[in-house]
Amino acid sequence: MVTQPTDGTSMGIAALAEAITVALAEVSSINLAAAHRGRQKVKVGRYDGSTVWETYWTQFKLIASANQWSDAESAMQLAAVLEGEARRVLLDLTAVEMTDPLAIARAIERQFGEPMSSSAARRRFNERGRKDGEKLGVYAAELRHLAMKAFPEFQDEQRSLLAKEAFISGLTPHALRQQVRLNNPGSWEEALERAQEVEYILGEGMENIPQQ
Repeated sequence: MVTQPTDGTSMGIAALAEAITVALAEVSSINLAAAHRGRQKVKVGRYDGSTVWETYWTQFKLIASANQWSDAESAMQLAAVLEGEARRVLLDLTAVEMTDPLAIARAIERQFGEPMSSSAARRRFNERGRKDGEKLGVYAAELRHLAMKAFPEFQDEQRSLLAKEAFISGLTPHALRQQVRLNNPGSWEEALERAQEVEYILGEGMENIPQQ
């Protein structure tokens, strides 16, 4: 037998859902206004070879696309973020390769790439959920990387749809997953953006709830 919530609880949930809907509309209008004023550049983190290269490379390409970098700019940015052992790969590149982000990425992958069969990647993809405290961008980038490894025979659009569904299914907490699914995002990039907006709103709401 399912216990029905009290009227006060129902009203609280309904009020929260309505507040989220209103806040999302406000965020969307703010984002639209920001787009007209010009996009703020997204910063790239450092890479020293101690973490999985494929995940970092996926995230780097997302940032390069968001910042609308040319190939030359992407190559310069990628070379600039390398440090420690990872920086040493630059010594083996020609002057022409130093202007090609894919050439730099291939050199890094040869030394720091993670070999993985498609079956192993598919298993990890199916089991992957968001870890406690994990940043949404890191979680999304890891799923995108696993999708490329797990389904090499698929078109990029098909892999993106699979990554979107896996991303939403693995979201925590439940309220975040529910709100993102209700918004029915069309792509995994849109799902990530909406999840970040909702998580921010949910965080603000929790801070404003009076402590018992």
